[in-house]
Amino acid sequence: MGKLLEKLLSVCVAAAFIGLAAFNILLHTDYSQAVLGGGSNTSHSESELFRQEYLIKLSVSDENAVLMVNGEAAAKSKDDKGYSLLTMCPGDVASLDLRDMGDKSVTVFVAHTDEGVSEPAIGTKMIMKGGIRTLFTLKCQ
Repeated sequence: MGKLLEKLLSVCVAAAFIGLAAFNILLHTDYSQAVLGGGSNTSHSESELFRQEYLIKLSVSDENAVLMVNGEAAAKSKDDKGYSLLTMCPGDVASLDLRDMGDKSVTVFVAHTDEGVSEPAIGTKMIMKGGIRTLFTLKCQ
């Protein structure tokens, strides 16, 4: 009976040390970056992950013109009236890729912006051609 009690006691002590070590690791590990979707090697800061998004509705005169946000092609989505929809955050840059359009002019009209957007203004009309052209940088009040 003494040997059995001694083995049981040693197993309990070993389990207690392992549990204490695991608890210590859990207690001192910073999981905030893992929860936010990044680690120390990520390029996104915590504030970038929770930025406010705004909807901009644009009328673009030619379907072949490519709307871009921050240099990347935006998803081609339209509302029921045919307006192109851009979801943007403050500081994002909207541009238009006209490289495949030759000398053809394209007209862009800002039809709607969410409340709080100060630039672009509703009713802004831009006529441009050739290359990649910056439309606006989203600014909020």
